[in-house]
Amino acid sequence: MISPCIRRDYGFDSAVEANGWRVPTSSWRPRGGPAIQYRAYQLSGQGQIVAGAWLDAATDAEAETLARELCRPSVPTVELWLEQRRVAVLRCAPPPRATPTRRRRAGGR
Repeated sequence: MISPCIRRDYGFDSAVEANGWRVPTSSWRPRGGPAIQYRAYQLSGQGQIVAGAWLDAATDAEAETLARELCRPSVPTVELWLEQRRVAVLRCAPPPRATPTRRRRAGGR
């Protein structure tokens, strides 16, 4: 499951720390074991965060699969994090370029 991140500049993290709230690191999945909440960040070509999403997955591999869905033509890189551990850096493939077709000359040559 992919859901948008709460942006840090809204003061969410400081509110959590100030009030002593605990942010859950896992939740129950109906069809399996507990899910882990990963964070995926879409990075620009300059390495700046463009957008982020929370990902619920049971394993690192499952989280990587979900993070690949965040690849866009305008987003060359997606970073996947679990708490303070960077799980993966996914290089998104650039969109395929159209190959110019050669025109035949009149006369069949």
